[in-house]
Amino acid sequence: MVESTKQTITTERVSQVIRTSAHMYEACLRNNYKMPKLTSSLVTMKFMQGVKAGTVWCPRISDCGSLPKCYSLPPRNILFQKCVDFVDSVDQTDEQMDSVKKLLAMMKKRQPDADWLCDLLALWKPTDEIFRKDYVYVRPRKATVAVVELDNADNFYDDLPMLPPNVVAKTRRMRVPKSIRVRAALSALEAR
Repeated sequence: MVESTKQTITTERVSQVIRTSAHMYEACLRNNYKMPKLTSSLVTMKFMQGVKAGTVWCPRISDCGSLPKCYSLPPRNILFQKCVDFVDSVDQTDEQMDSVKKLLAMMKKRQPDADWLCDLLALWKPTDEIFRKDYVYVRPRKATVAVVELDNADNFYDDLPMLPPNVVAKTRRMRVPKSIRVRAALSALEAR
């Protein structure tokens, strides 16, 4: 008689220990997985069952020994893009690559919290610029607005006193007509 090495458990026994996604989350943590926050949109039953089955990659706490720290976190979309860029740059024949790609596909729809993304990037690429001690995330400024020039042929605006910079106008600001703003924007684009 050949005994099976596969261990099984009844659904009744499973339902005694896991009934909700919070219970499944706790079970993943107890089984040494470094999970995103429970409130993260990525943490769904589908994600956690994939982690348990090994079809979705999730780091183990033992893999995350002393990770570099980021003191100025960029937004989640930048962290996610850095993770995608790293995965695209590594050897695609690795045996874990399918589960990593499935993780990225799930993260594209439901992004995890920024701290977990940062830990993931620290595990994959500890030399990234965000882990340097002099790194500070600076939000990119919006494109400069084209300077709008108004018609002053009648010298209406000449010789008027300048308003002090700390005066807050209690009325509406002078509105430049849309047609003039569009023409100014187009001329600014042509000038580039």
